[in-house]
Amino acid sequence: RVATRYTVREIESHRSVGAAKDSWETKRLHAVDFNPASVARFCAEPDRRFSAFALITLVHALLHEFGVPETVGAFEAVSVNVTQHLPRWLVGEPTA
Repeated sequence: RVATRYTVREIESHRSVGAAKDSWETKRLHAVDFNPASVARFCAEPDRRFSAFALITLVHALLHEFGVPETVGAFEAVSVNVTQHLPRWLVGEPTA
C-alpha cells in the first residue's frame, strides 16, 4: 500500500524513466481505493489471478487498517482466483 499525493499518471510518468526493464513486479500499476469493499471488488474481477502470498499481503494490510469485521465482511461475498502460475502478459502470451 502506498499513500501519495501524486496522481497515477504522474507516478507512471516517473516510473517510465527509472524502472528497471526486467522488473516484472512493477510492469502494471493498479490504483485502487484502499478500503475493504474496493479491494475485494478489484480482487474478484474474473480475469485477475493472485498468488496466495499476494492475496495474503492485501488482506493483512486491510486487516491492519480496518480490522477484522469490515475486511471479512467485504470478502465474504466474493470469489478470488488464486494461482501459482505467472500471468499470461508476464510470460509473453497474448491476452484477450
